[in-house]
Parts: sequence; C-alpha cells; structure tokens
Amino acid sequence: PKAANSMKVTLVQGSVPLLISFPHSGTILPSELKSRLTEQALDLPDTAEFLPELFGFATGMGCGTIIAHFARYLIDVDEVRQTRELDVGPARSPLCPVRTADDKPVYLAGEEPDQFEVGQRTAEYWQPFHDDLQEELLRMKHRFGVAVLLNVKSTDNASRHADRDVIAIADPEAGCNAGLFSLLEQILGSADSLSSVAPESASGSHIILHYGNPAKRVHAVELLVARESQDKLMTQSMLRRLVLTCIDWAKTRT
Repeated sequence: PKAANSMKVTLVQGSVPLLISFPHSGTILPSELKSRLTEQALDLPDTAEFLPELFGFATGMGCGTIIAHFARYLIDVDEVRQTRELDVGPARSPLCPVRTADDKPVYLAGEEPDQFEVGQRTAEYWQPFHDDLQEELLRMKHRFGVAVLLNVKSTDNASRHADRDVIAIADPEAGCNAGLFSLLEQILGSADSLSSVAPESASGSHIILHYGNPAKRVHAVELLVARESQDKLMTQSMLRRLVLTCIDWAKTRT
C-alpha cells in the first residue's frame, strides 16, 4: 500500500475498502504558537494521542489510515470550514478552539487568533488533510466500488459516556447504511451502549457528516473511545471486531 507522509498529515493507503481517520491524535504545535498558549493548553489535554497505537492492528488487516499530526488547538480538522466574511477582532470559530473541553482558556489573554489567522491555518493545515481524505475515498470507490470511513476520537471518563468504553455515532439514513450500523450495534451489545444521532445534533463531527453519503457509496461512522478504558484488552478486542465487521460488510458491496 502507498504511504504518503508529511509533518502535517500521514496517509497510508489500504488494501480493503476501510479508511480509519484520526483527526485529534496530533501533538505538533509551531513554536510561535506555544508561546501564546496557557500552561494547561500546552499539556494538550484534549488530544487523543493513544488512538493510533490502540488501532495498531488495523493496518495488518489491510485498512488505510489518515492521521493529522498537528494538535487540534492549532486547528480542528473535524470542524466545518468557515465560509462567511471575516469580522474584525478575535475569532470565535470552533476551527481554532479558544477553550479546552473542560472550559479552561487555551490562549493567554489577548493572544487569541483573529479570523484572518484562522483562515491562514485553514489553508495551511485543515485543507491538506481534507484534500488527502477526499482523494483517498475517491480512490477506494474507484477500486472497490464502496468506501467505509471510521472517524476515531476519544471521550474522557467525565463525559456523559463515562460508563462506556466505545460509542458509535452515525446517521443510519443519510450518512451510513442502516444494515451496517445495525451490525455495529449488535457488537456493542445493546442500544444503550451505542449512540445514533441525526446530523443536526452531531456537533463536532464534521467529517462523518460531510463525507458520509450512501447514495455515493461512502459510509461514515464515528467511534468514540474512552481515554481511560475499563479493560484495554477487551476494548481493543471490541474495536477489532468492529473493524472486521466493516471490512466484511464492505466486501459484500464490492
């Protein structure tokens, strides 16, 4: 499989119709940005650095992967790109978060990016990730006739999903085949251990909402994995089953 590497994005092409995306696993921050961040933000508390290793088995199963190497405090590739006109003053775009997940400031006072800077970061970091992602999905459709996209992020144990190690999110009508989603639901055990959400309520899930389109043969599911798993080996075994199910389902559609 072809591997494309850069300091910004690593894309590894797979040999099966499944691509796994890691939008929040990067840790790189430009030195000029580090000097503007709070001490807490420099610890990157909202980074899911552990996920690519947890899914290390997937490449051996033929899966493709795409990883954003830059930290989400630089720019969040799982947020929608801004298209409105620029305003004067600090930006309030989720593309460049100014608050951590536990509502602490990311930037020192007066150091927040303005919308011009958000636009610069979008062009330099956000766009290359999405260019690679879209191109790979098109390649998969051309080769296999179908593409399944797993967008993998983390959830901490203080969230509303604190009692769950793995949560699946999808729109089983507009973003993912309902039959595939049902198979994933069976693996996770019950409807209580799996969350199905409509696009308008899937805040912060731009990737699955934008790319998932069964009519165009792209099926997108988001997996939220607990940062502190109750049983890491059991969690990894469940993830392996979810990945294998997606591969097997996709192969029946090729």
